[in-house]
Amino acid sequence: MRQPAFIDQSLFAGLAEKAAANPRGRQHHNFHAMEEPCHRMAVGLQPNTGQL
Repeated sequence: MRQPAFIDQSLFAGLAEKAAANPRGRQHHNFHAMEEPCHRMAVGLQPNTGQL
């Protein structure tokens, strides 16, 4: 299990920045390790996501 992560303005700002740099306008942050049975994540979306 991963160390606890804080959900704060810094996390949201980082997601927004990475989403803006991504051609699809989205970025996710995993709070889990891939082998864990329960997957938890936050997803950052830019206003134009999904429009190609």
